[in-house]
Amino acid sequence: VFTDWEQSKARKQTLQSIEKATSELLPAGQVDLALHLEISDQIRSKKVNAKDAMRSLKQRLNHKNPNVVMSTLDVSKVGLSG
Repeated sequence: VFTDWEQSKARKQTLQSIEKATSELLPAGQVDLALHLEISDQIRSKKVNAKDAMRSLKQRLNHKNPNVVMSTLDVSKVGLSG
């Protein structure tokens, strides 16, 4: 059982990790597998509401930069394959 403060902190950290993993500043095709796995673990551990994480990923899928969209799909793929 996690306190509200722990969940809030984990949520913020996960959303920042999603933005970092899907940053438009990343070179095309660069994948940080450790970060992708960390995001997946945070969601699976229920420290973070899966809806919040999915909302963030959906926003990144609508990004104008196609590299951000591809990175977002990579993050999603790691989360689904584990």
